[in-house]
Amino acid sequence: MEIFKNYSYLLRFRIKQNVLSTYHTRWEKVKGVCEMGANKKTIICRMCNHKQPEYLGDGENTEDIVRQWKEHCRLESNRNLLYLDTFEGGMYNPLRPACRLLFRSTNNRRISDTDNDIVIEIVNLPNDNEKWTYPELDDLREAFIQMMVIKIGIVVESCIEMNWINNDIFNTYDYTDHSSDSSEYGEEFESPVCL
Repeated sequence: MEIFKNYSYLLRFRIKQNVLSTYHTRWEKVKGVCEMGANKKTIICRMCNHKQPEYLGDGENTEDIVRQWKEHCRLESNRNLLYLDTFEGGMYNPLRPACRLLFRSTNNRRISDTDNDIVIEIVNLPNDNEKWTYPELDDLREAFIQMMVIKIGIVVESCIEMNWINNDIFNTYDYTDHSSDSSEYGEEFESPVCL
């Protein structure tokens, strides 16, 4: 399957609402780490002006999540992704630097983004032919699910979301194995369009 230029893509992960509160608590902890940027702030040494990351709290940060996530990837290209040390945190392909994944940041959220999902933006910078492939994205999606099963104890729902933006028209297509409900965006689809 080809990744199209006129579309933006997201990896979206969701926990069911009717699960035990223990699972919700674990989910919220991982979601918080994913959306707190790199879960660190930069401190500057007063003596030498050296910049160094200082991790907030005793828990994990996005770099830990990326490392654990890559361990579950089947594709060699995904296991070789490098941590992207940006505010959001993410990863990129060193052989194709235009191919990046960024965690959604709570600081950059729009009102419409107030959901309980973990969202990862798939970035294909406008360089020649440097795009993610569908098998790479699907492998990353499955690996994230496996990591979450270990971290929170249950399977989460997921999809590769394809968003088409044309003259401020925003349609969302959900690529899961069940019927898709995009009523949140003003449209409802009987059956998903599968990649």
